[in-house]
Amino acid sequence: MLETELEDYIKRELLQDGSIEIIPHDLDLIGTGILNSLKIMELITYLENVQQVQFMESEISFENFNSISSITQLLNRR
Repeated sequence: MLETELEDYIKRELLQDGSIEIIPHDLDLIGTGILNSLKIMELITYLENVQQVQFMESEISFENFNSISSITQLLNRR
């Protein structure tokens, strides 16, 4: 999955208020409040369905879902 696809999904589905036009790929999504535990679970469900991956429990961490770049790196390691 490309970083831009992930950015588009986050803006479209998780930030439905349109408050952010561009999300820097290294932005701390958790620290800024863009992602919380519920939104991370929504994102995981989306990624598992679209990317046809199954995340191991050990992979589901704030560190791996902290930024668009870290999520993309996680997917690329699979």
